[in-house]
Amino acid sequence: MDDIDYYRSKPLAEESNFQTTNYDAISIDECHYNVLRDDLESDARDFEAPTWSLAVDPQYLKNFSKDAVKRQDVIHELIQTEINHVRTLKIVLNVYIRELRNTLQMDETRLERLFPQVENLLEVHQFFLDNLKLRRLDSMEPGSSQNYCIHNLGDILITQFSGEIGSRLRYLYGMFCSRHTDAVNFYKDLMQNNKKFQNLIRKICQLSIVRRLGIPEIILLITQRITKYPVLFERVIKYTEDESEEQMDLIKGLDFLKDTIAQVNAHVDEAEKEARLRELSSKLEPKSQVKMTSGRVFRREDMLQGKRKLLHEGMLNWRVTNNKGKGDKHTDVIVLLLSDVLLLLLEKDSRLTFASLDGKPAVISLLKLIVREAAHNEKAMFLISASLDTPEMYEFHTSSAEERNTWTNKIWKAVECCPDVKEEEPEELPKKIWEFQRKLCVHDASIEQHLTEKLKLFSSIAASVTGVSDTSTSERHPLRGNAAEPLQGERLLTGALKDVENLQNLLVMCEQGPTPFTSKATDLVLKKPHADTGLENNTHMLPENGFESSMESMGDRIQVANPDLDPQLRELHLSENQELSADENLSVHFPKAEFYSTVSQLSRKLYSLQSVVQQLESHIKVQHATIEELKSRPRGNSLLEQEKHRNLHKQNEELANFQRLQNQRLQEQRQWEQERERQMLQAEAREKELREREMACSRQEEMLAGEKQELARCREEYQQDLERLRESMRSVEKEKEKLELLKKYKKNENVSAVYPLENEQIQIPPPYPMLNIVSPGFTERAPLVPPRRESITGSLVKPEVPIHLISTTNQTLKAGSVQQKIPTKLAAQPKGKEKHSKHRNSHQRTNSAAGIEVSHVVPIKVAGREGGSLKAIRSSSPHHLHPDLFTHPDKLSSSVSSHSGNSSRKHNHSHNSHTTSTHSTHSGHRKTKDSPNAEDIFFF
Repeated sequence: MDDIDYYRSKPLAEESNFQTTNYDAISIDECHYNVLRDDLESDARDFEAPTWSLAVDPQYLKNFSKDAVKRQDVIHELIQTEINHVRTLKIVLNVYIRELRNTLQMDETRLERLFPQVENLLEVHQFFLDNLKLRRLDSMEPGSSQNYCIHNLGDILITQFSGEIGSRLRYLYGMFCSRHTDAVNFYKDLMQNNKKFQNLIRKICQLSIVRRLGIPEIILLITQRITKYPVLFERVIKYTEDESEEQMDLIKGLDFLKDTIAQVNAHVDEAEKEARLRELSSKLEPKSQVKMTSGRVFRREDMLQGKRKLLHEGMLNWRVTNNKGKGDKHTDVIVLLLSDVLLLLLEKDSRLTFASLDGKPAVISLLKLIVREAAHNEKAMFLISASLDTPEMYEFHTSSAEERNTWTNKIWKAVECCPDVKEEEPEELPKKIWEFQRKLCVHDASIEQHLTEKLKLFSSIAASVTGVSDTSTSERHPLRGNAAEPLQGERLLTGALKDVENLQNLLVMCEQGPTPFTSKATDLVLKKPHADTGLENNTHMLPENGFESSMESMGDRIQVANPDLDPQLRELHLSENQELSADENLSVHFPKAEFYSTVSQLSRKLYSLQSVVQQLESHIKVQHATIEELKSRPRGNSLLEQEKHRNLHKQNEELANFQRLQNQRLQEQRQWEQERERQMLQAEAREKELREREMACSRQEEMLAGEKQELARCREEYQQDLERLRESMRSVEKEKEKLELLKKYKKNENVSAVYPLENEQIQIPPPYPMLNIVSPGFTERAPLVPPRRESITGSLVKPEVPIHLISTTNQTLKAGSVQQKIPTKLAAQPKGKEKHSKHRNSHQRTNSAAGIEVSHVVPIKVAGREGGSLKAIRSSSPHHLHPDLFTHPDKLSSSVSSHSGNSSRKHNHSHNSHTTSTHSTHSGHRKTKDSPNAEDIFFF
């Protein structure tokens, strides 16, 4: 933001850095980019097909499964998208940056701000694309230029997103993505304030190689590229063989990629928080300052100094308790959690100020800060500053319990990670003390080495003087004695005292000379060794003064035995020669070997004792320094330590509760598993029972199916038998009908023979069946040729209609089974004529229908003398007429033709006469009906 304001404040200065040519005269020669065009075309060569399945031969494609084809398609898409991304980076680097650098003379700082790390990104992605193309060439089929199948891709992904290349990729994308917003804002500012830049960008977008890709679109494409990889990798893993090595490598590469994206997002988040902190700092007054809880002054500039980072931001309600009884104050403040402090700000008129209420500091140091939740309110929390100088307590309220928990967790993490030099000193001081202890040990070892060398030198002197080497001392560690047991000061001191006593005895013997040394005197000296040496009351001085005084007294006496050992001893010898006797030939017997051996042992023990004392003093000093350091630690952290212990105890309780819940869950899981096993056993038993029932049902179904087939077969046989039975019944009926017709015919012949008519020709028609006889099989199936009886009486089946609708329905008048037609004149005949007609009526009653059945009435045609006129011979009484008398001649002829040939031949003559009589009757009937004087007929 500050950089943008800086550039905006100096637009004219920037314009002066560009070329002075008119912006309208800027022209770009596209021929300069032929090399770049060829390079881009070479990158896209062999990948023009949209999918892998269209790029290879169809015959080669048949060798792969559906999943394998999809996997190769995804890999092909990955390579295509990588080619497009590399093309975008090359256009940015070789077109935009080149033109801005050459045409507008833009410096590298602004170019880097507009396109951060583009050159390095191109290098990394070009390396990735080259590896993919090389793997394609390695996977090419022998003798083919387009058939290939990439089997291994995981190693390339692992190389690209891990190791040095992965670290570089994370850094580059972190830099580019974090500066995305700033780059877009800088571009908009240049487009608004710089006409030359605006015109140049418009000219660049018109180039065919650019494809109208503007700077904002290019920045967005580069930013989003890192987020496109996971989708492609997951699709490749989906179509890869399960549990294969290639799938494991792909999953590993995907994990590296996700880790890279997570780190890039964290980098972007930090950059956004840094920008937010700069924005909030700019809203504060330039000279704003406030005191911290530690007493130090905090200024506006301190927000951006050092390594301070914005960790969390939010609005909280600050409750301040008034001690004067005026009630509590509630103020909404903006709380900024930085890496080492907590800022309380108030917003007013788009400006920010430090919130200092009731004299409490608006800046809270995270050092010695305690966070505690309010017991009575799940949305409240307390911040306690445990500083010894100015302890304070703050009460804040959040909008929800979740927000309160978020704040407490983030503040605790910030407190634990808060860097401070004062807190680090107690941790560094033990290290310094340990370093001092190490140096002391080195010096103690040096002292021990020098003492050892000194002891060896004295042993050599004693060997050279006495001629006897001292083998009692160790060659390698003369001051350490037996390596199995550590040296102890008390034992060394006791041994040194014994050696001193031996030296005293030797010196006493030397002082007596040749005088015999009685045992009494010797016992006296041995019993009182401390009386002459002065060690009785000064044994505690042995490490410092006792050894030196002893050596001085020894030096006075050693001078007598060997005055050539030391110059100082020589001087002492000369001084004492004045006191000794002048007898030079006096020979004193002195045990030199024993003397030197005792002195050597005494020296070794004393040096060892000195070494032990030095080491002990070093340890004592280190312990004193440690104790002083512990005492010098401040006591102000007691509350903080208590709070940490309380939190630790709380965490332990939560851990114990978690373990208890985990054990309970494990127990419930075991119970559930047992219940599941029991249910599985029950289910298996039920399934077994179900299978058995299914088998029984299937067997029963098979049995029922067999029975059904058997029943169907029996039914078919029954139907066939029934059909045969029906056919037999029909044939029987036909024979029966024939027999009845024959009987009726014979009966009619007999009737005709009994009643002969004079001068009349009687024609007997074929016998008709009875009207009330119906065959049993008549309604089941009609024969192809209906019998004569059915054809004659077929009209009886049809429904009867009223008499006045006969003409409209195109039907003929049907006669009833038994109907008598009586002329009206005969019904109303006068009484005078009854005698006249009595003789005729009695004459014709022999042939009337009263003597025979109605179905047996035979029409009789009487040929009178009047030329066959029916009117001349008609009787005065009504006759019973058969319904067939009124049948149409055509129907009658068709019915007659249906009989057998034999019946036709037998009744030929009778049939002809019957036909003539019927015709005459019908003619007479029509004449009577058409005549205006026709008589009315009554039906009853």
